[in-house]
Amino acid sequence: MVRLSMGSLGAQSSGKTINIMTNDVQTDDHLRLDTHFLWIGTLETIVVLVILWSHVGFTILLATIYTLMVISVQMLWSKGVQQTDLRIKLMTEIVKPIHLVKMHSSLLMTLLGEMKMIGGAMKLNRNARFCYVPQESWIFSDSIKENILFGMEFNEKKFNESIYAAGFDTDIANFQYGDSTLVGDNGIILSGGQKARLSLARALYRDEDIYLLDDPLSAVDVQVARHIFEKCILGRLRSKMCILVTHQIQFLKYATTILFLDKGNQLASGTYSQLHQMCPEFKQWTQTNTNNPRLDSSSASDTASQLNSSPTPEFVTQFSLFAGVPTSPETEKLLVPTTEKSVQKQTEEFKRIGSVSGSVYLRYIQASLWGVLGIAIIFILFMGTSVLTLFTNWWLGRWSNAERIRYASKSTNVNCTIENHSPIRNMTMNAWFKKRDNYFYTLLGFVLLNIILLFLRTILYFLSTHIAARTIHNQMFSSILRAPVYFFDTNPIGRIINRCSKDISSIDEKLSETTYNFIEAFSNIASTISFIAYIQPVSLISLIFVGTILERIRRFFSPAIRDIKRLESLGRSPIYSYICATIQGIPLIRSYGAQTMCTRNFSYYLDEHSRAFSLMLTMNRWLAMRIESVIAAFIGLLTFSMFLVHRNLPVSDLGLILAYSFTLMGSVQWIVRLIVDVMIQMTSTERVIEYIDLKPEESSTSDQLVILPPRWPIGSIVFDNMSFRYSDDSSWVLSNINISIEPGEKIGIVGRTGAGKSSIIQALFRMAELDGRILIDEIDTKQIPLYELRRHISIIPQDPVLFNDSLRINLDPFGEYSDIEIWSALNEVQFKFDLIEGLQHNVTEGGSNFSVGQRQLICLARALLRKNRILLIDEATANVDHKTDEIIQVAIRRKFIHCTVLTIAHRLRTIIDSDKILVLSQGRAVEFASAHELLSDNNSQFAQLVAQTGQREADYLRHQAKKAAKSRK
Repeated sequence: MVRLSMGSLGAQSSGKTINIMTNDVQTDDHLRLDTHFLWIGTLETIVVLVILWSHVGFTILLATIYTLMVISVQMLWSKGVQQTDLRIKLMTEIVKPIHLVKMHSSLLMTLLGEMKMIGGAMKLNRNARFCYVPQESWIFSDSIKENILFGMEFNEKKFNESIYAAGFDTDIANFQYGDSTLVGDNGIILSGGQKARLSLARALYRDEDIYLLDDPLSAVDVQVARHIFEKCILGRLRSKMCILVTHQIQFLKYATTILFLDKGNQLASGTYSQLHQMCPEFKQWTQTNTNNPRLDSSSASDTASQLNSSPTPEFVTQFSLFAGVPTSPETEKLLVPTTEKSVQKQTEEFKRIGSVSGSVYLRYIQASLWGVLGIAIIFILFMGTSVLTLFTNWWLGRWSNAERIRYASKSTNVNCTIENHSPIRNMTMNAWFKKRDNYFYTLLGFVLLNIILLFLRTILYFLSTHIAARTIHNQMFSSILRAPVYFFDTNPIGRIINRCSKDISSIDEKLSETTYNFIEAFSNIASTISFIAYIQPVSLISLIFVGTILERIRRFFSPAIRDIKRLESLGRSPIYSYICATIQGIPLIRSYGAQTMCTRNFSYYLDEHSRAFSLMLTMNRWLAMRIESVIAAFIGLLTFSMFLVHRNLPVSDLGLILAYSFTLMGSVQWIVRLIVDVMIQMTSTERVIEYIDLKPEESSTSDQLVILPPRWPIGSIVFDNMSFRYSDDSSWVLSNINISIEPGEKIGIVGRTGAGKSSIIQALFRMAELDGRILIDEIDTKQIPLYELRRHISIIPQDPVLFNDSLRINLDPFGEYSDIEIWSALNEVQFKFDLIEGLQHNVTEGGSNFSVGQRQLICLARALLRKNRILLIDEATANVDHKTDEIIQVAIRRKFIHCTVLTIAHRLRTIIDSDKILVLSQGRAVEFASAHELLSDNNSQFAQLVAQTGQREADYLRHQAKKAAKSRK
């Protein structure tokens, strides 16, 4: 998988890849079990066909027709497997919090060899080693330390220098477990800026030759961006080639060479001053965005002098930034200590012990067609077919015996005692033909009725189990969608996909098949024992004896195999999680040359799972050997005793007893194994039901919910002593928030990383239950149905979410708007893309066929369509260029003028003209007033944030704040 090109990976959904790597590849485990059936089945088929041809001739064509029907069923089965791919893909898209890493920086992808060159040439030093930092950070589920080391040996000094240069040292110090903190899937506990800095620290720790940085500064605030630029790009990387893709034009003047691109074409290249003189497009572009410096004049002069003293490496296509800022002794105080530190342990998946609860069986039955009544009807049909089969064979035996007697009466060469059958012997030919017809039509009636019952039981059973599997799957899927956000924080995606794929597959296929065989074997045993007991009651003694031995073996075996099966199920989750993480990070893995390490880690997880799986196979062989030994001994003794003790029985009855004894022993052996198999497969149902019973995030009862007014909401929001945390055992991320927002107000939310900015949005959406109150139009959000609450609030997230469907479905999933309205919304946000198929244009998984900016515009158009009075913007412009940022800001100011807008932004320009600024610090609202009012106090935290942007930018921000204040008067 790590060798596949990006084109090959992009052509397949992640759901299909996961399904291939789990269900399809795992069938190879069964290959060693089923290989012998290839030659055995072929040999048996040939022998049976020869015998049939010698007895029935051309009637053998019926067998050929049956074979063709089986092939047709297999073709339908292959289509069902494709549906499984689609189901897992959809589940993966919904559950996975961040989609596949999207690489829109084509130049970097070409340098890494991830994009195919169709013309020209590129010369690179063969010995040069690349280090790539993607724009959308790739974080795998492990500790911060392991994410930074990424398979390398730990060097304390190098580690501390890397996290300091990346501006990540203070964040690590604030975590309870320091660098041992587990970040979860895709770094779920980290903010966007923290992810970017962790990814940068990982790159710095590797100490490679060429660094490819895909806009890492856009995800951090002003102060951190300045720190990274000075200490990292101009510091640690002073002797390295650094290729920086960025929208932050204030840094371009420090580049050795600038490559100016537009729509994939190179417009110009050279130094900053050269491009200003020779490229009018570059000059116009920089002048449009010139008033956005983040470094003040002093730092600019310092870095410029350092830049001029730096040597230029001999590499082709130089677009590099060099300088050196030595680390001062004071900075050592900020470095994170690595000794005597508590270690956070990975939350293990819950494993039940003991037998599967009877309630699990009952809930599976209740989910089937007609519940318990349906199972009772199915059981009666199974018993009916078994009894009819028995009577058919018994009646055929009587007919055969009558034919033997009739033949013996007409033959002088047959020595047979027939005094008890004189009526048949003395029958006339007409009477005998009538008797024979009676035997035939009775037998035909038994066969036809048996076929009807067999057809009914098969259809009803598989329809019932299909409904049960579908019901359980839908209940689990619905429960996952309604689970609180803490559930996804604490459960890796592999665990969820494991239950949605392999466990559901077991319920769909293996449990259904095993249960069918069990009911069939049970009904056969019950009817056979009744028959033998009627003809020869003494045989029941030996049957009871054998049954007791087999039951003791089963009781000894069942607990062990059940727990091994649970271990095998748990062992699949890390495999699925690792597959998901690897798919997302393939470009970075290859750029770091970590394919061997990833393959080794995957092999480790695979070996751990195979240990349990192989042990399960070995234990099954242990059970089979003991059962077969007991059955073989019983059949030998039974055959010997029948010929010694029961010589006076009719030959047909004696043969029938022996035949059914053999069948019975085979059925008893089979049902013992089936009981164990059903218990094993029910562990999958048990695991799925655990997810069905998840506590939903909606805690309000129907009596507490209110009926919303027709025009709700108008837009007023009140935080009344509100505190928020993601679970009962986690710390508070917001504490005692008391603010009031009037309808139509524009609120900017600022604060350092980890201050709780995004948690404000989480609280408004009730992603977890909170203390205190949030009132929207004087209605407590706890009393509003979640569906109504969330559908009346629009959001433009930092990581836009798009699904693999048409553009129209992504904009209007419920089909509420006309094409004209949708096109109008796209035009409002100036969405420019060559849509060959119009609104039916296919959006690939995660929207990978659109750039980050285009995806944000689609999300903005979606919000425009909803026409909600409350809009939340979570750093939506952090990863887009200035032009897209301007388009989004203009659209928001024009189309949401009467709406209440809450904006989280790193760029202070984005929120400087807001009606009020909310400053958060460590989860508390420390300041809440207009920007002009806050800037009037030089000691305010907001004033300090503005001052850190540099003198020139600070003056501009103060001017804009004053201008906005005057316009509101």
